[in-house]
Amino acid sequence: MSGFSWRDTFTVFRKEILDTLRDRRTLMAMVVVPLLVYPILIIVISQVGIRQVQKLRDTTARVMIVPEGAAPTLEKVFEADSTFLRTTTEDPERALEERELDVLVQVPSDFEERLRNHVDLLVIARVDLSRDRGQEIKRRTEDVLLDWRQQLVAERLGEEGLSSAFLKPFSISVDNAAGAQKMGGSMVGRFLPFLLVVMMMTGALYPAIDVTAGERERGTLETLLVSPAGRFSMVLGKYMTVFVACMVTALANLLSMAFTVFYLIGSANLGGDFGADLPALLDWRAFFL
Repeated sequence: MSGFSWRDTFTVFRKEILDTLRDRRTLMAMVVVPLLVYPILIIVISQVGIRQVQKLRDTTARVMIVPEGAAPTLEKVFEADSTFLRTTTEDPERALEERELDVLVQVPSDFEERLRNHVDLLVIARVDLSRDRGQEIKRRTEDVLLDWRQQLVAERLGEEGLSSAFLKPFSISVDNAAGAQKMGGSMVGRFLPFLLVVMMMTGALYPAIDVTAGERERGTLETLLVSPAGRFSMVLGKYMTVFVACMVTALANLLSMAFTVFYLIGSANLGGDFGADLPALLDWRAFFL
């Protein structure tokens, strides 16, 4: 067996790199998939999801209050909200089950009297959460009821000559002592190492198989073993090839994911105040590390 030689190592490395570049499957896994497939899939799926959410938010929810006529004040509250359409039906339970009704609000028959006398009340809103729009309608209904409750509380405090501070003696504000860069590093640090490992394994899989089992499949293993290069030089050269494939794939994935995330935040305005601080999160020294 020949001794170790850097010249032989780089000869094997150069030969394996050329073979890798000629393999379409490896190039697809290393470059095409990270740079094209991931962004296209993520952007298309996210845009479809955003449009679907917007479509759900734009729909009008059909609401009915039972018993009919028991809560005219609450009926006016729902009528004042353009996202709700108050309706009536002979069988509200069946209508809710057959999706002819979106929200069924149940109140006591003496709702108005108990409301005037400041007696505790229970308002039950029934929503079919198995539907795609169920969660959106639930959120809408809760918002309307909670806003009305706050309005009633403010009116009652005014009748007693009390301010809102009577129920809310003080406010609480918790300020984040960490800057945008620290927060970004903390967030990215939770998932980036795992993603990097997966990315590297994806890019190294085909080259690793090709430089080992591929030699035997092609019938070149015996020829390689009788070459002047030492065994360690062969292994090291092949290892360097797999390592380069890992790095190329990881870099392509990072660039692809960065572009996709920034595009989504910019196009959908998902970042809010956080989005405005995104440039502060970029530390090129950390990126190259």
